[in-house]
Amino acid sequence: MATLSRPSERIRDGRGDGSADLVAVPRLARALADNRERLSRRLYDVVAEWERTAKMVAEGGIEFVLEAEKRPLVDYLALRFETGDPLYEELFAGEKLKQLHYQPLQGADRRAWRTRVVEDEKRVFHAVLDPHLDGAEQAALREVLERAYAAVLAEGEREARVLLVGDCLYLDIVTFAQPALAAEGITLVPTFATSKNPAQLRREIGALDPSRYDVVFYSPFTYEFVPSLEPLHHLRAAVSGPWRAAAVANEAFAHVVPTLALLAERFECPVIVHNTAQVIRSDRSPRSTLRRLATAPGRRRLAAVLNRQVATTVEALNRQTFEHLHVLDETSWMRALGEAHLGRYLHAAEYQHPAVLGQLLADVYVDVVAVVLDLLKKKLVVCDLDNTLWDGVIGEGAVRHYLDRQRALVSLKQKGVVLAINSKNDPGKVRFDGGLLREDDFVRREINWDSKVRNTKRIAESLNLKAKDFVFVDDRPDERAMVAQGVPGIVTVDATSERAWRRLELWAALLESSESDRTEMYRQYHQRSELLTQSAAEDEQELLANLELRVQIREADAADLKRVAELINRTNQFNLQASRTTFAEVKSWHADPATTILLASASDRFGSNGTVCVAVARRTDRGLEIPGFVLSCRVFGYGIERAVMNHIKRVLRRSDEPLLARLVVTPHNAPCHEFLSSNGFSREGDGFVFRGAVGEADPPWLAIDAAPMAAAS
Repeated sequence: MATLSRPSERIRDGRGDGSADLVAVPRLARALADNRERLSRRLYDVVAEWERTAKMVAEGGIEFVLEAEKRPLVDYLALRFETGDPLYEELFAGEKLKQLHYQPLQGADRRAWRTRVVEDEKRVFHAVLDPHLDGAEQAALREVLERAYAAVLAEGEREARVLLVGDCLYLDIVTFAQPALAAEGITLVPTFATSKNPAQLRREIGALDPSRYDVVFYSPFTYEFVPSLEPLHHLRAAVSGPWRAAAVANEAFAHVVPTLALLAERFECPVIVHNTAQVIRSDRSPRSTLRRLATAPGRRRLAAVLNRQVATTVEALNRQTFEHLHVLDETSWMRALGEAHLGRYLHAAEYQHPAVLGQLLADVYVDVVAVVLDLLKKKLVVCDLDNTLWDGVIGEGAVRHYLDRQRALVSLKQKGVVLAINSKNDPGKVRFDGGLLREDDFVRREINWDSKVRNTKRIAESLNLKAKDFVFVDDRPDERAMVAQGVPGIVTVDATSERAWRRLELWAALLESSESDRTEMYRQYHQRSELLTQSAAEDEQELLANLELRVQIREADAADLKRVAELINRTNQFNLQASRTTFAEVKSWHADPATTILLASASDRFGSNGTVCVAVARRTDRGLEIPGFVLSCRVFGYGIERAVMNHIKRVLRRSDEPLLARLVVTPHNAPCHEFLSSNGFSREGDGFVFRGAVGEADPPWLAIDAAPMAAAS
């Protein structure tokens, strides 16, 4: 379980830090305020015929639409020109994106519809305001509208499908996150589950298809989402709050546990669970300030009890499933910035009341979404050295190590990501003295004066990995551009960006613990390849015997199930049925007495290869069927697949029982096309059947340790 917290230094990128990128334009702000109602009505007319607008009018009348959506747009623009703060420009763009999200059109039709709405709205603003403005003020209005609406129309090449479980905090977060993600080429597609009735909330979640989502965020206690917490936020609870807090927390958490369990069980993507700072939003009035101060002791006690329960439950659910629930620590912002700042309204209206906390959390949400889409499934980080892992050019003298950057890479390596070097340098002058990384932390080192494109391709070839598995980190934009062009599919990262390193740290935090040291496994792979290439042995059997291969075959237990799903889903070349699965399906196999999941682990004189083969056998009224059989490419040519199939024949299959399997031919699984026919299976109809005795002997170069097990019922 990772705990995600406030970055030590917030990225200063103009996102609500109060900087005045454009000067304030007071007369323009006044013109917006003076024409607020006229503008709101005209903006309403632009979408009056839209089905969603008609539904909102049916629910609350035209006044509801004006107050919920149209007046806030005018207010945000007015605040933008009153203060000069681009925060309000971003609120404008985010709110408009949120409104347009509900339009059901897709593709070109959606773009055309959004463009029409945007152009009509721009005409409204200019038609109403230009007569009241001079030339410079008209130009300032045009500049801000063009930039804000460009953010609204920006569509990313990738979609992030995100489930948001919680209250109006998510409306704040989405308002800030959507434009930021669009700027990175990511279109946020949110689904909101917001019922305050726990049973109804779980029904909403249960009706969703978990496979559609890239990440889930759950905010169970932020603000007053749980009704039973709300009384401790009122002045009348100032005295009794600390004494009632534990009981109130226990009652509230009892309703949250089933929802947490449902998310853990159904979703295999990362699930980010907020703990709570129990922030009160405030307009900074005397009464609001009094309420915040008077209720603080009770709310702090309430948050402490709830946060212990969140941490404990998330850890327990990860043990029951796998490591995919992570805690987002709201209290880290509270400790750093204080409640008065976090709870400050950025704008306060009946239906629009974003606060600073939502703005700050949106930065983390943007990072999480970007990491999940761009990094989480990568296997290798290829890193430059000078001005990337250290400050300076090592060939010219002493350097200062970037320990925080190296620490991020060490964390990734510990989680199973492999590291490599791609540096234009004199290899004799490269030293890691004084750093956290060491030379042997890198599975491949291309330190020379060759093109970095050529070096990257060498690394890919030597490790048998594809460009889509790579992340390339370099401080020079020209090098990143050349590698991106020369190695299509690779992700490039700017080593000078603080946010980029923050995301590498987050990537490590979201990864599950690795079952083995993959760097060492690749090193062993090269050692055994060299042995096989250089050996003086005359025949294949003697050659393989020199490896001293050992195979353990056993039945999977509960702790293996995530690895089973991963190996099946990541294997293309030796995958008999081109199988894909989910953790939930593997868990159902494990619970089914008619099904056995076999694992084979391999090792040799150089070390362990870990789990390399998964075979699933299920007893049906037709016989013993094999619905899944995969083998890692790391052990091709060793005969391990034959030993596993023989084990199924000897141990799981009953006497004279037909053993049935299918081969699904794909462009990628040629290595297993002859496997069944070469192991005694004959084709019958659209499948293969084995009916004889075991017959085949295990490969003589394998030392096999097969744990005793009960045959499937």
